[in-house]
Amino acid sequence: EQPSDTEFLQMLAEADQQALQYVSQVNRQSWERGYRALHQEHFDGSKYRTDDYKNRSRLFIPKTRTAVRKDMAAVAASLFGTIDAVNCTAGNEGDPEQRASAAVVKELVNYRTDRQSHKSSIPWFHVAMGARQTSLVTGICLSKQSWKLELKKTGKEKVRGKDGIERTREVWKPYMDRPECELIPPENFVIDPAADWRNPVQDAAYVIIKWPMRIDEIRRRQKDPRRPWKHIEESVLRACGEGAQMQAETIRRAREQGIDRLDKTQSIQEFDVIWVWEVYIRTGGEDWTFLCGNGQYMLTEPETVEEVYPEQAGERPLALGYGALEAFRIFPMSSVESWQMLQQESNDIRNLALDSLKQNIMPVTKVVRGRNVDLDQLKRRGQ
Repeated sequence: EQPSDTEFLQMLAEADQQALQYVSQVNRQSWERGYRALHQEHFDGSKYRTDDYKNRSRLFIPKTRTAVRKDMAAVAASLFGTIDAVNCTAGNEGDPEQRASAAVVKELVNYRTDRQSHKSSIPWFHVAMGARQTSLVTGICLSKQSWKLELKKTGKEKVRGKDGIERTREVWKPYMDRPECELIPPENFVIDPAADWRNPVQDAAYVIIKWPMRIDEIRRRQKDPRRPWKHIEESVLRACGEGAQMQAETIRRAREQGIDRLDKTQSIQEFDVIWVWEVYIRTGGEDWTFLCGNGQYMLTEPETVEEVYPEQAGERPLALGYGALEAFRIFPMSSVESWQMLQQESNDIRNLALDSLKQNIMPVTKVVRGRNVDLDQLKRRGQ
């Protein structure tokens, strides 16, 4: 039996609380430290961020960034070293139908991943390289695969119905019609901690994706002729952006070098960020999906995943990838996290050597009391 909207929202609140508690205990600190290391910043709590080291050498040796860039260069050479994105061959070269099918599939994939127009192709280079970088820093990467069809109203036309009465209807034409692969930031989704590690995103009892949207985008979705969203007052929608996503703010600040670009202080009223949750939850023997505003207000009616995404054959349109395989963990240790001890030792050796060198060149100054000495000049180490 399908639960009511109130029951869905109650389950959603409990699931989000459980998953966030697990993430805060296991991942948040390592993700934040990994992003800071990628941007050559000392992690929070480091001795180099204290007042005792204010006037000492505080260099950050870019070993982590160098290793990540080398890995991404190798991946780019592997994925994009040839003109074709994929190379399809027939299982039986003697069958002309199989050869023709392989040739068609090859051209379709190349067309959807190699064109410059974003209306026809996936931004494949950015998606692939962004997924690899995310998996190196956090150990995981989540993507959503679907078909992106956006319609634009072009006018009105008169049609005559079966009853002979002439009516006016709106005309909508496709504006964007292509496959879509969206890479989701690791702090913008939560997953059931008890999921099977071999395929957690499909086995999990719930997966919650949190999308930042503008008011204009939500209004456009409410007018969509296919699956229109529920109409909710603008004041209620804006309330969905206040105080939301505070748990993920530290990770975004680490990635954005101290600034959270999704914070309300970075936008004005017309362009406020509204958090829309895309929910996949298994209950009552069915896998349901719906959208809601910050876990508080339903934006769409709950439907089964099979109805919303018939091309997925009943599976969720999500794929969770790993940067390194680690058995029985849905959040394995990332490569960047495993390098942090060596990174820290490299920083200490270089900074201690510089401190020692500076101390030998410019030793501690001792001033005898009562002598006519310019103390300010000594502090400046002038001639």
